[in-house]
Amino acid sequence: MNKLIFTMLIMLLFAVSFVSATDYSIEKVAINGLFIENETVALDLGTRAQIDVWVKGFAEKDVKVKAWISGYEYDDVQDVSETFQVSTDTLYRKELYLNIPQDLRLDNKNYKLYIEVSDKKDYVEKVYSVHIQERIHDIIVQDVIIRPGTMTDAGNTLAVQVRLKNYGKRQEQDVKVEVTIPQLGAYSVTYVDFLDSIDSNDNSESTAFIPLKIPKDAPTGDFQIKVKALYSNLNEETEATRMIY
Repeated sequence: MNKLIFTMLIMLLFAVSFVSATDYSIEKVAINGLFIENETVALDLGTRAQIDVWVKGFAEKDVKVKAWISGYEYDDVQDVSETFQVSTDTLYRKELYLNIPQDLRLDNKNYKLYIEVSDKKDYVEKVYSVHIQERIHDIIVQDVIIRPGTMTDAGNTLAVQVRLKNYGKRQEQDVKVEVTIPQLGAYSVTYVDFLDSIDSNDNSESTAFIPLKIPKDAPTGDFQIKVKALYSNLNEETEATRMIY
């Protein structure tokens, strides 16, 4: 009898501890505007996902919201809100953003999205499934090489080489690469004939060095070189910039 009473007291203490730890709850979560429960949500590589979290308070507590996807080899993909106070029977929405890395390994395309609300001592957590996939068309400017260097004078000719990488599922053809200095009116263009898909062992390609003439009357100053690659029948584009001095 005493053992039964002792067991019940222990269970009651655990119950009280659990209640005291639940001064807030995760009411609902949306990814890119889609409310999720048990569904798996698809996300694309190289995109920014908006995570909306609704938190309900049952007492006054200072809390923060964290969203993360584990499994990226360099770091967790995560975002954390500022600390805010919840109050009894009040609902709060917090907006977080996750930048899905372009080079996230897709050996296993199914990842876990963790949503956590925590105070200094306790936390509540929910876990959702996300399916991360390649986009059909997706090229980035991987590197820009400028010769003889980023220090130059009026009247000189720069040689600019652009390295592209295809993270898309389709091979791209006739990729147009434009190199400009908008402030000086300098412009040059070349083409990359083929750029293999992400499934290939070699999905990167470099242009030949593209000549870019600096006008003789160019003023002294810092100028931006703008690189633009147009692909998928010129319907898609990606950009990068570098500075010259």
